[in-house]
Formats: sequence, structure tokens, C-alpha cells
Amino acid sequence: MLQVAETCRDVGYLCVGLEPTGSQRLYRWSDTTGRLRIRIPLPSDETPSRARELQSAAVRGLQYWNQKPFELIIDSRSTSSQPADITILWGSGLSGSQLGITRIQ
Repeated sequence: MLQVAETCRDVGYLCVGLEPTGSQRLYRWSDTTGRLRIRIPLPSDETPSRARELQSAAVRGLQYWNQKPFELIIDSRSTSSQPADITILWGSGLSGSQLGITRIQ
């Protein structure tokens, strides 16, 4: 668990390195960004009940960051056709201290 001193409460980013590897770059949304749409689909490699449980946990975790600093529109509908600023993709096989993988398009 992170200590309060390890977080940046006003920008929603971690402020400490987590065993960095390779080059790192921090991207920020413009301060004029009004809202972000985040798509969180169901994980496909889980039982239906476990998939809903994981999706719900991800939604709850991201809702904490609503209005910190932007409004978040969280879209968890399977039939959504709205464009998303961020899409969560589920996977497995992370290693060591990896928390996730980020791709920017």
C-alpha cells in the first residue's frame, strides 16, 4: 500500500518509481480537459460471475479519481459504441513487480 507521501493528490499520478525499466515518459491530459470517457469491458477469460466482479472492482477503483482533476465517464456496457479516451484491456501473465502495461495510440 502506498503512503500518502508517495501520491500526488492534486493530479492523480503516482509520484514514486516502481522499479523503473527502460525509458519512462509521463503524459498528462491538458488542464482544459473537461471529462474523460473510460471504457471497462468484461474480462473475456473469466467465468461470468468473476468477470462481473473484476469489472465492478475496476469501476469502483476508477470512480475514486472522479473530479481529481477531471470528470470521469465510466462506460462498462458491452454494447457501447461511444468513443473512449481510455480503454481497459484485460490480460494475464505480468511478471515480477509489473502492475500493468500501457500503450498509447
